[in-house]
Amino acid sequence: MISSPIIKELASQIVASFDPNKIIMFSYKLNIRNEITSFKICMVIDTTDKEQLEKDIYISIDCCIPYDIIIYTPDEWDRLLQIPHSFAEKINATGVVLYDKTAN
Repeated sequence: MISSPIIKELASQIVASFDPNKIIMFSYKLNIRNEITSFKICMVIDTTDKEQLEKDIYISIDCCIPYDIIIYTPDEWDRLLQIPHSFAEKINATGVVLYDKTAN
């Protein structure tokens, strides 16, 4: 399992600023020194405007490592988890949970 203080700090900032239900890291790239050079996270959050929320996150939360974010609403997430081989189901099965509101 990848443990990076930079990624943990990004997740903490997202939680403090946006109150998501869940954050999962589902992809990352490493350099030859085994250091993370970029990563992708999925966030499940109740929102009516995913595009604006994504912009708000990128504008307000800086990270020294490039990252991408994909956003699902709770309804989308729950529905897509029921579909075998959906991207959400793959993220849920293989990703690393950085934050889960229901676990706190």
